[in-house]
Amino acid sequence: MRNALFACLILLVACTNLDDLRKTEPAGTPFQTSLSQMYLGYASDEQRNYHWFNAEHFAGKGLKLAKGEDAQADEPTSPDMNIAHDKLIAALSAKAKETKPDAAAAAQFNYDCWNDQQRNYPDGEKLVECRDLFFAALDALGGNAPMAAVLNPVDKPSDMVFFEWDKSNLTEEGDATLSKIIDHLRSDKKAYKITLGGHTDTTGTQRYNLGLSQRRADTVKDAMVAGGIDAARIKVFAYGKSDPLIQTGDNVREPRNRRVEIFISEPK
Repeated sequence: MRNALFACLILLVACTNLDDLRKTEPAGTPFQTSLSQMYLGYASDEQRNYHWFNAEHFAGKGLKLAKGEDAQADEPTSPDMNIAHDKLIAALSAKAKETKPDAAAAAQFNYDCWNDQQRNYPDGEKLVECRDLFFAALDALGGNAPMAAVLNPVDKPSDMVFFEWDKSNLTEEGDATLSKIIDHLRSDKKAYKITLGGHTDTTGTQRYNLGLSQRRADTVKDAMVAGGIDAARIKVFAYGKSDPLIQTGDNVREPRNRRVEIFISEPK
């Protein structure tokens, strides 16, 4: 009985927030208004799917924005979302919100959507959709800073492994480069932290390239683990075509963009 009453209370709160949001005349900036409507749509979908907590959460954020108040992006729920969050914060300047309110709103909303989907529905199609739209919004804002700049403004990749077009297996040159890195890591007794960032050139869709860049990064990780490096020390991220080393137009086969960047840092 107590659980049933609690569920009813949550349902009532969610419905109240949604009803209030639907009735509220937007009083905020164009950025706040656009973002409020995006949260409204997401909260409505969550309510229809009986996800009351999410409906309450996102409707509450949308209601604040509709009233002209700020609603911050949610805290990241996984390591890869930490970097996405940093990219978002760097891109959401006051100027961006003023001059490109719809793109800025899309960046925050799709980050929150991706973050939420990864936590609650990691195998759902919506996760990929929101992730792709997040990167597209960052592109529109000019917010796709290089991975090194996100991790630390002074960090540079320790090395890179390059791949053939549309391939994720190691070339002879890539294998030789990686062997040297593994030998160095094994000979040095320090418990280095290793971050791998997978990338592609600009051919193909971002959705496909996210998978390809993930496979490339996984290939490098698997080789490191096979070489005796502890898997727990390795973090893997995939960026698709969103963070080219060499700036090109779309659909350009640039070999230097088909890479895995390897960051090696001493534990703090």
